Amino acid sequence: MGSVFTSSYASAAVFVFVLLGGPAQAETPEIMMAMCRSKAHEALKVRMPEIDTKYEGQRTDGSHAVNGTAFTPSGERTFQCSFNKAGSKITNFVVNKTTAPAQSQGATPSRDEQACLQAVSTTTNNGDVATLRVETSEANTTVIVGVGPKRAPWKCLASKGVVAEVMSITDEGRL
Repeated sequence: MGSVFTSSYASAAVFVFVLLGGPAQAETPEIMMAMCRSKAHEALKVRMPEIDTKYEGQRTDGSHAVNGTAFTPSGERTFQCSFNKAGSKITNFVVNKTTAPAQSQGATPSRDEQACLQAVSTTTNNGDVATLRVETSEANTTVIVGVGPKRAPWKCLASKGVVAEVMSITDEGRL
């Protein structure tokens, strides 16, 4: 009977240990990306929909890396968040220097970029449009277009000069 009591006592102790926060498990990449976005939002004074983050993985020292970009009318601001081994706390936040908006860099817009600028201008009935960012892949080119003086962000997908989709990426819940 003593062994049953000991076994039950040991099981209860393990249950309480796990329940009260046994060995810490790393936060998910999604949680770390959200924490990094929030930090960038506070530090850069940029709205959340205009901030992208990407989980880069766990480093050899056990820390975690999240990189991000904030899109502003004056250009892109890139930043990095370093997390502790558990992924529960940002241990370092670094903001890189500002880069100019895509259109002001002097390059001639691609066919896809031109098509997206036209499509967003037509969709919004606003000729004040500017390219904020361009990403290319095998399937499509994604163009983030700023509209109006505040450069409200719009996303456009195009391939070979043909637009497949145009959509606002403004946080309409905050309007």
